[in-house]
Amino acid sequence: MSESVFKFYPLEPTRGFLPGESDAIISAFRDANGSSIAPDTIQLHDHTGIQFIDCGSALERIKCPLCGDSIPNGQWQSAMNADFHTSTGFALTTTVPCSCGREIPLHGLRYDAHCGFSRSWVSVVVHSHFWLGWLLQYPWIGHVEAQV
Repeated sequence: MSESVFKFYPLEPTRGFLPGESDAIISAFRDANGSSIAPDTIQLHDHTGIQFIDCGSALERIKCPLCGDSIPNGQWQSAMNADFHTSTGFALTTTVPCSCGREIPLHGLRYDAHCGFSRSWVSVVVHSHFWLGWLLQYPWIGHVEAQV
């Protein structure tokens, strides 16, 4: 049976979950998808610093949101290394130069698989198909990242 990990996180990287929001997400997810979600497959991740929410091997390309050109992996990795601090996480102050001449912040790049930056996220491990329409009631959740 295949397994997927879905991660729900706020659109704004510095925004953590407000009291009750993570519980509301978990409750809505369970209500929409029935009892097929075991309690131990849902986790809340809450950090003091901004983390990179990785999509694993699904990430193949990173693009400039302005011109669509690909950002070389080495250039992106150098920017990630420069921006990350072990004790505080990502500062999101480092930019990546694009061939179009613009400087793009790390969290402004387009990742071909859903990756992003956030202090908080809810991860859910599922073993079947399920419905995500319930997310419409949470407009502050900007990203749903699926990792298979």
